[in-house]
Amino acid sequence: MVCKRVNLLKSDVRRARDPFYELRIMQLVRELGFVTVRPLARIAQRGVYYSITEKAEGLRWVQRWGTEIKKDERTRIRAEAKAIMVQLEVALAEVGIRRPWNIKDMIMQLDPDTYTVQAVIPVDWERVTLDFDRLQQTPIGHLLRELQRRKD
Repeated sequence: MVCKRVNLLKSDVRRARDPFYELRIMQLVRELGFVTVRPLARIAQRGVYYSITEKAEGLRWVQRWGTEIKKDERTRIRAEAKAIMVQLEVALAEVGIRRPWNIKDMIMQLDPDTYTVQAVIPVDWERVTLDFDRLQQTPIGHLLRELQRRKD
């Protein structure tokens, strides 16, 4: 599990007037069939908000990798992860979920023997902008009324 204090100063969280905006986005993304961590709980206590999610297995790019992965391997891994990330960014934008992604916003799952990237899992959703017109055209478009109502 990961417990994260909600940053109420982030523009999209503030604009949505919803401290649990990021958790709602994660749930929406999962409903659309994309992979992300599963939201587990919300905590609100005296004006401080926390979101709890499952922990994605894998490596963050910012982690220290140790000596078992050589520098040229890290360069190849980064290129593979970035290519997957770009494909994911395009697929999300096609359904109306926009965000300029960076590799540091992802968890990479690597094959332990070959160090090839098996999956890239986005974990930072608080800066997402939603295109409600495009999202309405998805199979779960009818579920978006609550999110749109909160944003307006």
